[in-house]
Amino acid sequence: MKKRARFLGLSLILIGLMLAACGPSPTPTAMPTATPAVSPTPLPAEVMVVQGQTIYETAGCASCHGQDGEGLDGLGPALAGHSRAAVFQQVRDPRQVPEGDVQMPAYGSDQLSDEDLEKIVAWIESLGPPMGAGPFVGSMTETAHLRLALISLQAEGVDDAVAHLEDLVATAEGETREQAQSILDLLEQGELHDAEHELEIMLAEAEGGDLTEVQLHIVLALNALQGHNDEDAVRHIENAVGVASGGEKVQLEALLEDLRAGEAHDVEHELERLLGEEPHEL
Repeated sequence: MKKRARFLGLSLILIGLMLAACGPSPTPTAMPTATPAVSPTPLPAEVMVVQGQTIYETAGCASCHGQDGEGLDGLGPALAGHSRAAVFQQVRDPRQVPEGDVQMPAYGSDQLSDEDLEKIVAWIESLGPPMGAGPFVGSMTETAHLRLALISLQAEGVDDAVAHLEDLVATAEGETREQAQSILDLLEQGELHDAEHELEIMLAEAEGGDLTEVQLHIVLALNALQGHNDEDAVRHIENAVGVASGGEKVQLEALLEDLRAGEAHDVEHELERLLGEEPHEL
C-alpha cells in the first residue's frame, strides 16, 4: 500500500514538472494588416498647365511648334484646338509627311512619360480653340459628313474620309463647300495631319457633337431617304451596322432588310425615332 502511494506521488510530481517545462500556451499573434495604398492626389489644373508648358519646352517641342504653340511655317502646325487623342497619337506614332517636309520624330514613353504627356495636353487645352474657329453653321447632314471624315482620319481610314468630303463637296454650297474642297485637296496631297486639324477647326463648336458614330451614319441615311435616294440610304445604314453593337445592331440590320424590301417610308420613320425625333408623318 505504501509503495502504491509513493508511486502515485512520484507520478504527480513528474506531471507537475512536465507542465512547468511546457509553460503557458502561447497567445496567437495577430496577422499584420497591410497598409492600404494611398492614391496620389491629382494635381490642380493650373499646376498641370504650368508644368506642361515647362515639359513642352524642355522636350524641344517649341523648336517646331513655337514657344507658345503658335506653329512655325514649314516646321510644325499651331497646337491650339488639338484633342488629347490627337496629341497622344502624333507624339507616339507621328503621321508620315510627304517627302521634303519635316517629319516629326516619335517620342516613346521612355523619353516622354504618359504623365508628362498629360501635362502637355493640359497646357495645349489652355490655349483655347484654334484660331479662326467658330460655330459651324452648316446643316446636321453636313456636320455628320465632317465628323465622320474626322473619325475616319483619326482611325487612319483615309479613303472613308475622302468619300465623306467628296459627298459634301457634291452637295454643299458656299463656304462649307469651299472648306470641304480645301480639306480634300490636303488629303490628296498627303497632308493628313493638316487635313485633320482643319476638320477640328471647322467642328470646334458645331452642333451635334454629342451624337455617336452610329447616329451620325443614321443622320446621313435619313437625309438620303428624305431625298428619295434609297441606294445612298442603304450604304449609310450598312456603315451604321458596321460600327453598331448589341440590340442597336440587330435593329439596324432589320431596317436594312426592310429598306431593301422597298419599305423606305417605314424605315425613314424608324430612323427618326432612333435619333429621338418625332416621325414627320403618321
